[in-house]
Amino acid sequence: MQDERVGRDVHLHNHPSRVEHWRHVIEIAAFIIAASWAVYIFIYQERIKPETVPPHFQATVFVEDHPLSDGRLFVKVRMHIKNDRESTASFAGLYINSYGERYGSKAAPYLNRPASGIIESGDALVPEPEHLVSAFVNEWHSFGTDKTFNLPPGGTFEESVGFAIERKLYDTVKVRWRICWSHPTTLVLDPGLQRLADGSYSFEKTRKIDYARLPGLDCVGQRRGDPFPL
Repeated sequence: MQDERVGRDVHLHNHPSRVEHWRHVIEIAAFIIAASWAVYIFIYQERIKPETVPPHFQATVFVEDHPLSDGRLFVKVRMHIKNDRESTASFAGLYINSYGERYGSKAAPYLNRPASGIIESGDALVPEPEHLVSAFVNEWHSFGTDKTFNLPPGGTFEESVGFAIERKLYDTVKVRWRICWSHPTTLVLDPGLQRLADGSYSFEKTRKIDYARLPGLDCVGQRRGDPFPL
């Protein structure tokens, strides 16, 4: 007689303890928090932080002079700007004013107020009144023109201006410059370009900052002027 055995399925059910249940819940919650934090850090570093941290510019001015065949002197003012922050800057405008300056032959008591709150005094070769020899301005999109210029993080920009003067007419060339910028925007942010009585350029915003009228616009530069010997 053949032995017939009937098989049957056996199902084993393993019910986790309350401690194991909460351990799984905590592990899942920790994973979700870690993933959310990683996403936040990525968005913060790539999107939020660059829009909130203002750019910082390293600006260097070079002045070169070369004699011309007619006895005059050709002067080249070269300006190099680097954005050394993590945010992109949208340039609104740049002006470069150059002045010829001549000094007296004898030292004398010297008192000068080159800017508000700054007084220079002492015995030195006193400079005669300076004369404007070159005025240059560059306008970009924020002035309402068709040109748009964004300087990315780590990006560099260079501008140069050339002019001729009579040789030995001046001892130094003093350079004053100002650049206005904002975060990239489609808004027209006008810093208020002005032509002064001596022919030099200026931005209204350099005198009175009105962030309510010009949100997000800022200006940096050298208002006292750097003298360069000829």
